[in-house]
Amino acid sequence: MYEEDIKVLIKKGYWVTCRPVKKKWEILIYERKSAEWIKRKRKLFTHPAVAYDWAINYLEPLVT
Repeated sequence: MYEEDIKVLIKKGYWVTCRPVKKKWEILIYERKSAEWIKRKRKLFTHPAVAYDWAINYLEPLVT
């Protein structure tokens, strides 16, 4: 993800994070509800690039 993408997501109320969990990568998508961030979606992948690609495809219809 590029910096511009991250700024757009934050303006629209979404935050994406990816972290290693054992031998996989966990991607979490948070949605801003009032003053707190709520987990919207969680998924495991074998590579972080694949995880971010999935997140972009998942969020694209929500932010456009």
